[in-house]
Amino acid sequence: MDKTPIFPSEGLARKLKSGKLNILEYENRDQLGRSAATAVSELMKGIINEKGQVRMVFASAMSQTDFLKYLGEMTGIDWAGVYAFHLDEYLDFPSDHNQSFAKFLKDRLFDRKNETHFYPIRSDASDTKEECNRYSGLLNEAPIDIMILGIGESGHLAFIDPPYCDFDDPETFKTTEIDDQSRLQMVHDGCFASIDEVPKQAYTMTVPACLSGLTTIIIVPTSLKAKAVQAVVEGPVTASVPASILQKKENSWLLIDRESGSLLR
Repeated sequence: MDKTPIFPSEGLARKLKSGKLNILEYENRDQLGRSAATAVSELMKGIINEKGQVRMVFASAMSQTDFLKYLGEMTGIDWAGVYAFHLDEYLDFPSDHNQSFAKFLKDRLFDRKNETHFYPIRSDASDTKEECNRYSGLLNEAPIDIMILGIGESGHLAFIDPPYCDFDDPETFKTTEIDDQSRLQMVHDGCFASIDEVPKQAYTMTVPACLSGLTTIIIVPTSLKAKAVQAVVEGPVTASVPASILQKKENSWLLIDRESGSLLR
């Protein structure tokens, strides 16, 4: 089947393009989230109908809350055919902690759709190398049909921050340091009261792994992301803005709202 997503036109303010990256700007984040959920649900149903299952990777961030809410409300999806993974997780972190990324997704979607095959990262695994190998194996078992991404305030993808970005990383999944700008974003998002509470290391998919989806949808609302969106869309492809590599990704769709797109020409 054609893996090109079809997004509703309601609330669509403008369309742009940067290299191979398609950009859709919606009037507000609610319409953005609803549009993303509508397009993704139709893709999911088509792929499940064709193959019997759909393999997906989800981002875990406050930018995803509207999308996850509406996706959970969509009808006609056989959730037993959904095999779901997530991009990243704090290292050596309690799996039941309120700020666990796996818990974020469970609370907002998978606890409502408990027939889904959801594979959380074992954030408190005793052997980090073994966990990286386990999760790499899961991700590489078969192609990822739908990749859901966000973009950080620093322009990062997953937890690949600019100081640690490698567009040619040979790994699929690894541990990494979290730079202070990304840690501060977690404070801006209301996840932690201060930067001192934010972990300094994480598990993460690498940049090549983030680009491996057959269909890639990037959900980026709010004015906090306006500078990052401008750098990704109008700047050069550079490791100092990891998400700028999306300009080279086929079948990639960046969904923004008026606020996050406010600096675009």
